[in-house]
Amino acid sequence: MPSKILVVDDEIVYWTRLIEQIFEDKIENNEYEFSYAKDGREGLAKVNEIHPDLVLTDIKMPNLDGLAFLRQLNKSEHNVKSIIISAYGTIDHISQAMYERAYDFLVKPIDRQKLESSIRRILLVESELNQSKEILPPTNTKKQTSKVNYSSVLRLSKELPPPQQLNLVSDLVSQFSREQIQELEDKLPSLKLKMEENEEKQKVLEKEDEERIKQNKFPLNLLRQGYLEVLNQSRKTVSGEVRQYKYLCVRWIDPKTKKLRGRNLKKKDLKDPDVRRIIEEKMGRTIDFDNF
Repeated sequence: MPSKILVVDDEIVYWTRLIEQIFEDKIENNEYEFSYAKDGREGLAKVNEIHPDLVLTDIKMPNLDGLAFLRQLNKSEHNVKSIIISAYGTIDHISQAMYERAYDFLVKPIDRQKLESSIRRILLVESELNQSKEILPPTNTKKQTSKVNYSSVLRLSKELPPPQQLNLVSDLVSQFSREQIQELEDKLPSLKLKMEENEEKQKVLEKEDEERIKQNKFPLNLLRQGYLEVLNQSRKTVSGEVRQYKYLCVRWIDPKTKKLRGRNLKKKDLKDPDVRRIIEEKMGRTIDFDNF
């Protein structure tokens, strides 16, 4: 039987397209089955109807937001794993997500590799737990009080875009005591040193990209920092036949304009071994580049 995944978000058209692009093979192979709900109220009804293995929910939605949806879901008899997805990556949102027992927190625009990896990891854990239940004797199933796990918050915060990381740090520092501020100031010299080392590494990578651009090659640093989209396009041939084409697009936030930008990878780019390696690392699987 396929793993049932419910997506709760008011942007259903966007999610339908995104899911079909990322999980086309798994849907065709009957590994994943996706359903959609436009808000928390409809999401709760869907949960009762289909009994999903995993829920992906946005935070800001009409009628019933994502956190209230999870809160009601956790009070019900359904034991469903969840992933919070939001454009707002503040410490309050991450902490609330952890309190509502969300297993992961992903930030929009969606990094496809992280989304695919998170879903695969959670479903794998759920599968192993179900197998263990068949072997181990029954235990007390009473729900325990949730606590925010430091390592989980730290891991999630590292996945935020730089502007949201800054907002997160500002939120935290504003709650510090005088003693904590002093401790932070004492650590600043070593933090600055580490920052300078990272900047030097970044300069080396940027110089490598400058040389690659001169050689008419795709910049690797841009590929590392951006996220990938698999897009489909219909084109009519000279004979009038309509053909479907797939191509890869890398998207990133421009540090100067703060706007989302995109660039398509051409066939010559996909012949570059370094480009292929980074794409496969980001997508977490072997890619048949002849299909693009």
